[in-house]
This record gives sequence, structure tokens and C-alpha cells, in this order.
Amino acid sequence: MPEPLTAHDYAAAAAALGCSVATIKAFAEVESGPLGGFLPSGEPTILYEPHVFYRCGGHAFTDKTVAAGGKMWRLAYPKWVRPDAKRGINPYGPSSIQHTKLAAAAALNRDAALQACSWGRFQILGENWRVAGYGSLQAFVNDMYEGERGQLRAFVGFCKGKGLGPILARQEWSRAVTIFNGPGQVAAYVKRLKAAHARYAGEGSR
Repeated sequence: MPEPLTAHDYAAAAAALGCSVATIKAFAEVESGPLGGFLPSGEPTILYEPHVFYRCGGHAFTDKTVAAGGKMWRLAYPKWVRPDAKRGINPYGPSSIQHTKLAAAAALNRDAALQACSWGRFQILGENWRVAGYGSLQAFVNDMYEGERGQLRAFVGFCKGKGLGPILARQEWSRAVTIFNGPGQVAAYVKRLKAAHARYAGEGSR
């Protein structure tokens, strides 16, 4: 299993972005939770996004499905489908099946599939490899497999590419979340992020 992030790694990233260590730890917790950057199998933690696969080149595959976890899953949606537990709607499924979905999509369009996943400790969407400062999609993916340190590099690169450093330093949570994760469910995301930040700041990760 690749090594987890160290205090030195967090401190270096905080210095690069001009924000607190607590802020970066909060994003790490909210994005990937107890799973961290890697699954027990040693594969990077990912979330396969069917609507991003569609957007990145998988638009011809809306009829394609893959069997995983005892269910059939569509590989492409024209639009984001909001999960709704009450109505039994879940386009994602558990973390344990995400690589199965990725492999099936990659057999149809590899680049679109890799870009359609949110990757690692900080769940950086593969579609954002250029924004994160990588010279190629493959270089980004290589960092996702290299370890949590590589995943942190992608987070720092993405934040720099989006101009998020000063926003994080000022703890403008709603604005930061909207830029980082899009306009959906901002309030809920901010609530979790602020709670995690307060806890880490209280522990001395300033």
C-alpha cells in the first residue's frame, strides 16, 4: 500500500498555497473520508462519473452497461443524475465497484474514461489534468497511482490553476467549494468542510 501523507507533506502544500494545514487536511477528509487515497486493493480511490464520460467523448455509449456488485450500471449519461436514496436513484454505487466501471468505460474510450473519474485523496477530476499543471493525461494518472504525495501534487496544482490559494487563505468556504466542486450541494459541503477545519485547527494544524 502506498504511504500516506506526512506532516511535512501537508506543511509544504500549505506553504505552496499560502493557506493553513488545517484547510488542506479538511479537504482531504471531506473528499475521500476514511478510505484515503487508496483502496485496500492498492488501487487509487476513484469515483466514476457517467456524465463526465459522456462529455469527454463517451456520448455514443449511452446504451452501454457493465455488471458490478450484483447490478447493471450505465456508463454514460447526458447530464448529471442527482443521487436520491428515497427514490432508489444512485448512478455511482460503492467505491468497491468504481474500477470495474472505469475498466469497462476505458475499453470504449480510454481517455474519456480516465478523465471521467475523480481521483485519490482529494478527488481531483481527471478532466482537469491541464488545469492541475500536467503535460498529459497519462502524467496525471501516473501521479494518482504513485501515492498520496502524487495526489497532493494534483490538488496543489489544481488549486493554483484555479486561483484558489488566496480564497482558501481567507477561508471563503462557499466560494472555494463552488470553484473546487461546482455549484451543486454547496451548503452541505461547506458545513462538513468547516467542521473538519475547526477540528484540525483545534489540534494545532494551523
